[in-house]
Amino acid sequence: MIISKDKLILKQVEEFKMISVEQARLLAYPLITTGYQAACKRLHKLVYTEKRLKIIRNEKLSMNLFCDIDQNISKLPNSPHRIYLLNFYCRLISEGAKFITFQTEKKWMESSLYPQGKCRSDAIAVYSYGSEIYCNMVEVNKSNNSLDLGRFDEAVGEIKERFNNIIPKIILIDSRGHKSYNSKIFKIIRVDYNLTNFSQIFL
Repeated sequence: MIISKDKLILKQVEEFKMISVEQARLLAYPLITTGYQAACKRLHKLVYTEKRLKIIRNEKLSMNLFCDIDQNISKLPNSPHRIYLLNFYCRLISEGAKFITFQTEKKWMESSLYPQGKCRSDAIAVYSYGSEIYCNMVEVNKSNNSLDLGRFDEAVGEIKERFNNIIPKIILIDSRGHKSYNSKIFKIIRVDYNLTNFSQIFL
């Protein structure tokens, strides 16, 4: 039998093609100490009893992911970047945020010369939390290289227009202490991969 917690999980899979145990915990069991175990139980029920999901292994992150039973695995967007972005998304929901917009791989300054955009955000997010509206561009750095966040400065006009004349903050998800070439325009908030300092994004 499908319960309300299962519906939250299945909605995430429908929207983003996959879900991890941690993401299921954040969505369905954010307030209980045994939430991880409870999420595992619901996910395995959706796999083995309800036959709605199947398990795949992400070797780069050494974790299991759950996707629709009919999902073509070769087309599954299961990169570490994608998983960290969805962790961010689910954590905000678990904190009580209400999303207005969440879009991955947002292109800026598209043209015939730059059909894929001159620069691109890993994600953009607009959401309400309490009485405030927050606007973020989200970047994940999983490489061994520094990250040039100043590349967005040139696109500030288009970015402001997309965010209703607001300059968004850049949320940088990075635990490795990479050197970052910071923007002269955008405020940057760094959080680690486990989101342990997550409350900073609301400051």
